[in-house]
Amino acid sequence: MEKIFKKSIAELSKVIVTSTSYKPSAHGVSQEIYWAAKEKNKNVILDLDGELDIANKHADSELIITVGGDGTLLSTARRLVGAEIPTIGVNMGKLGFLAEHSPQDVPEYIQGKR
Repeated sequence: MEKIFKKSIAELSKVIVTSTSYKPSAHGVSQEIYWAAKEKNKNVILDLDGELDIANKHADSELIITVGGDGTLLSTARRLVGAEIPTIGVNMGKLGFLAEHSPQDVPEYIQGKR
């Protein structure tokens, strides 16, 4: 299986973990990812409600990890208009056409196993 992202989390200077207030079941996974990333990278931002102005105030971010489902990923994409930040979608929904990674994939990536 190929790497989720070309750089390891330790090589990145700023990472955002985002979710949505519409899917509180994703908040626990978001927090787990946040703390795992925080151990590897000192500049990690947690946005549980999906309200952070990522296109303007955080356009210098190098990766966004979106936890929810396809709707959460689409919402994040709308907030990213004008910014070029790679985004990983973690599927906590039912279908996962766009949010292709499982909750287990991202911690493995953060630990350098993927």
